[in-house]
Amino acid sequence: MKKSLSIILSLAMVCTMSATAFAADSSTDLSAIADATIQVTQTTSESGAITNTFNNLDDFVNAVHTANPAISDYEIATYILDYTGQEYQDLPEEEILSFLTYDNISTSSSYVRVDDEGNTIVSNFDAIPLADWTSDDGYMKITTNYSYIKTVGREKYYSVWARGTWQEYPAIALQDAFVLGTSGTFDDSYSEYGSVSQTFTCTSGCTQKTYKNRSVSSSNTIDEDLSFDYERFIPVMHFVPISPRCDYCTGGARDYYFSAYIRYGMIADESVNIQAGYAHKTIGFGDISVGIDVNGTPSFSASVATVVPYVARAVTVTY
Repeated sequence: MKKSLSIILSLAMVCTMSATAFAADSSTDLSAIADATIQVTQTTSESGAITNTFNNLDDFVNAVHTANPAISDYEIATYILDYTGQEYQDLPEEEILSFLTYDNISTSSSYVRVDDEGNTIVSNFDAIPLADWTSDDGYMKITTNYSYIKTVGREKYYSVWARGTWQEYPAIALQDAFVLGTSGTFDDSYSEYGSVSQTFTCTSGCTQKTYKNRSVSSSNTIDEDLSFDYERFIPVMHFVPISPRCDYCTGGARDYYFSAYIRYGMIADESVNIQAGYAHKTIGFGDISVGIDVNGTPSFSASVATVVPYVARAVTVTY
């Protein structure tokens, strides 16, 4: 009897260990769950912008929770951001977790550069090695994104956001502005958020990195030099780039990471455009003025200054 009981207990332990191992294996392979649940489609707007849409994100989250409830919401959210090609290393946890509320994410990337003659070139893909970039003007990646939230009557509600990340920052730093234009309607019931993040690498004396992050929201529209203003009710960020610095040792520093991020709510009762634009002042005085036309296209100017625009391709949000 004791021998039989021992065999039964041993079998039970083996089964329990096998089930635990199976659950761990199935849950840690998030890519397999994602491939089985998330639907990916691609569309091209009239502007030439290529947009990838990721649907059924709720199904993915539920499947991960079922496979292993021990995986945290933060881990799931960061996986979704990686899977959909989003940068997030400079976002607060609250902003990262908000992506768990999205059942879908649509994202489009534009690479915008200004050459030595002042010509602006926009492409859907990284088009030139940074080592070959010689212009004093910049080279930027801009991602334009949206997520459908709900429908009320004839109106569809979206979260829209954009990020501009310098691949090569211009030689002169005076003042910058960043905006996500839209031909839709600003949703004042949805709180907006924006941030500017800069990281510098010390070039002598030590190998530390210096981090400078500023953020604004609908309830706190100023953080040091960063401010939220509004053009046609659309939030616009103005800020002064911080020159490279090392907070840990004497000596020089250089730019390592420089990115601006903005998010707000939008309402549409037809197909609309969203279009991100970044402005960089190279010489002169006065603040950068931002305009947004009926098509959602941003424009930039200054009274006695030269402003170089970096405008991504327009992305069509189909009604």
